[in-house]
Amino acid sequence: MHVYSLQGFTSPIQLSWEKLCLVKSSTAKFPKFKKKRNKQSVRFPQGVKVEGDFAYLPKIGWGRVNFHRPIEDKIKSVTVSKTKTEKYFISFVCEVKDPKPEYKGSEIGIDVGLKTFEVTSDGKSVL
Repeated sequence: MHVYSLQGFTSPIQLSWEKLCLVKSSTAKFPKFKKKRNKQSVRFPQGVKVEGDFAYLPKIGWGRVNFHRPIEDKIKSVTVSKTKTEKYFISFVCEVKDPKPEYKGSEIGIDVGLKTFEVTSDGKSVL
């Protein structure tokens, strides 16, 4: 197992115990231990490669993947989930750069306030 995958597994457990024991929050409850038959998942924060219809997962190897949409930019992490019906699903978290909006010169900004109903970016106000 990759060390970051194990750290990602232990951090929610540690957080729940700290919330229960140290903070003594009114919303904190005793952590529930899940059965192995329920949904299982593992996260891979690095070392994932994608080539065509195949994905490489560390310690598992190459496997065929049915992509529902293309992977656009850098892959941040991958989560592999197994359902009760023995089906596997892979979800990719990607870093996507937002395209810069194109300005045509006719756009304005509107601020809605309490003293004046609205103030536009060119200085006009409506009471």
